[in-house]
Amino acid sequence: MAVTAPADFAKLLFRTEPFSKMDSTRRFQLLSHARSTRFAQGEQVFSENEPPADVCILLEGNVCVYADLPGEKEPVFLEGLGPGACVGWISALSTTAGLRVVATTEVVGLLVAAPVFLEAVRRDTVLREVFFKQPKKDEIWRATAAEIERRKLGVGSPRHIVEKLNDACVAREWPEDEAAIAADKGRLWVVSGGEGVKCGERWKGGAGVSWARLIGLPTEQFGRALTVSRISPPRESLKLFRSSSASRVVKKDPAHSTSDSRVQKAQGEPAAKSRGLVRAGVFTLFVIVLAIVGVVAWAKKQPVAESIAIQGTLVFAGESRNINAAFEGTLIETRIQAGQHIERGTVIAVIRPLFDQARAGEIAATIERSRMQAKFCEGILAGRPVKPNAIPQEIADLARDHAARLSELRVFTAIQRGGADVTGLGEDERRQVAAHFAALRDNRNDRVISTARDIEARREDLREAEEALRDAQSELHVQTEAYAQLRADKNDDAREEYAVAQRALALLKRGVSQRQEVVNRIRKEIAGMSVPVEAEGKNTQQGSEQIQSVNDALAFIEKRLREQSIAMRQIAEEGENTLKQMRADNAPREIQAAQRGLVVEAAPVKNGTLVKADTFLGRLVTHQAWQVHCRATQTARLEPRQAFTLVVPGGDGSTIRLPEILDLASADDPQDRVVLRLQAARDWWRDGMPVRIEATVSVGTLLDQWLGQIGAAR
Repeated sequence: MAVTAPADFAKLLFRTEPFSKMDSTRRFQLLSHARSTRFAQGEQVFSENEPPADVCILLEGNVCVYADLPGEKEPVFLEGLGPGACVGWISALSTTAGLRVVATTEVVGLLVAAPVFLEAVRRDTVLREVFFKQPKKDEIWRATAAEIERRKLGVGSPRHIVEKLNDACVAREWPEDEAAIAADKGRLWVVSGGEGVKCGERWKGGAGVSWARLIGLPTEQFGRALTVSRISPPRESLKLFRSSSASRVVKKDPAHSTSDSRVQKAQGEPAAKSRGLVRAGVFTLFVIVLAIVGVVAWAKKQPVAESIAIQGTLVFAGESRNINAAFEGTLIETRIQAGQHIERGTVIAVIRPLFDQARAGEIAATIERSRMQAKFCEGILAGRPVKPNAIPQEIADLARDHAARLSELRVFTAIQRGGADVTGLGEDERRQVAAHFAALRDNRNDRVISTARDIEARREDLREAEEALRDAQSELHVQTEAYAQLRADKNDDAREEYAVAQRALALLKRGVSQRQEVVNRIRKEIAGMSVPVEAEGKNTQQGSEQIQSVNDALAFIEKRLREQSIAMRQIAEEGENTLKQMRADNAPREIQAAQRGLVVEAAPVKNGTLVKADTFLGRLVTHQAWQVHCRATQTARLEPRQAFTLVVPGGDGSTIRLPEILDLASADDPQDRVVLRLQAARDWWRDGMPVRIEATVSVGTLLDQWLGQIGAAR
């Protein structure tokens, strides 16, 4: 089931080919009539029970296209499509059901009303080249099936015929390609769809048709594809029968042959002379006969000419075509009258198209909203915020994020500079800076008090260590003096005490050294127990990192704001171009004759009347084609492509002679009359006008004349 697609689906269309290359005004028209859609994988895009009313433009994802086609029991796979493709327009054009489009991935697209899409493709050169240039397989399939049904050939499935004709078929539009359609005589033109025609009809001309798409089937290839192979005759019937007599050989008797040769020798020269005379006579007779045959053959080739005059009647065979208004609007002026001869391009009416005021209002509102949103984004970027008015939630969120990041940047900058007296700070921002420094001061005070307590405790330890050191030093002093006394005595007892005292003195010295180390360590610890000033330096480094992070966030937000501003300006510009085009289209437009011819009827439509695209304004004879009807018995001796002279009475009573070439046309009753097409045409000719055909014809040969003279002499 379709749901709302992302809000920036318009940007997707701008980036998707071929729509990125189409005219911006027509692209905006497509967007103004489009709605976004999304399909999950495996979901069907259209209902197969009725012709699609919309065309789906694929922006993201892929689909597979199937269709129920004539002569097939199962749906036929046509093609797989991706971004930039459109599905549904062929079925919408031909008003045929059975289209099955299945999403093979998640699909994001636009649904555009089929008439709007077809009109845009017809008018835009880029889309027309992409979508209308080549015929589609389902178009060729339906055209082939319709032609087979029309001929009642009983072919079940046209699949093999379509495969043979696929590359040779062409697609044309009427009236845009009218000249190409008329010039291509080697094709069968079948309607694919349009306005005033039905899919599958054989093209019969544009009378009453506003627009049509035609599929051209190659006549010769189509005929060969329809040919059913016949069963070959049995091989036995192809054998040649031999005559038994042809193989017989007659043998001569040797004895008989010998006797004949003796007789011939005996007769000798008289027989030879007789044979020579006979041969000379035969040769002379042969030459005479050959000469007679040559003369007869020459006489047969020499025609005898005779002038004839045949009475006939001029008959008009022109084609009538309705003159329609071509588009909806108010009739301002009519310039055609019955009996008027007009040339191609002649202005026959002037119509002012209707102006869609409601749609113009919608476009103007869209332009105003787009400009306001662009101005809002630009004001934020310039530091001069504009008062929001119906701003989309997405842009409002960007604006709030931008303001929050700017506030953070000012606060961090003030903290880095060391005070709340920086210019440009708001009251709330000053409070944040003051609170930050107050927190720093409180933290420092806490650290000072804690450090003071720690120093006092260590000083008490120092006093105790110093007192222990003094006691140890005093003991060492006493022991040193005793050691000096013992050292002065020379008796044996003194020597032993001296050795003991020496060891005790060494121990006391080590104890003094240890206590001195403890005192030194405690003093060093007390010296290092002060409030470190480097704490503020660490805060400065942290502030730089925070400022860089905020700057990065601001750069990203400002980039999105610039992109949004550019997109809104582009939408506003395309809306202005659309309005400009609508106003230009509202200017009076001239309806010109597509063909030269004679106006045989003018409809009584008053000036100021509201007309529709198919309102009848008159009828035009588009081809000044004339024929001569005469008796078949009189024209029996005329031959195709024979030159003759058409004698016609002029409008002033004179006689006009026009050279013509015989071109036979079909007749309803060929046994009774013959129809001759004429190349020449005059405005003053009328139906039923008597004319005369003068020609020189062959009545026989020179040999026939000789034979006739011989018969008359007898």
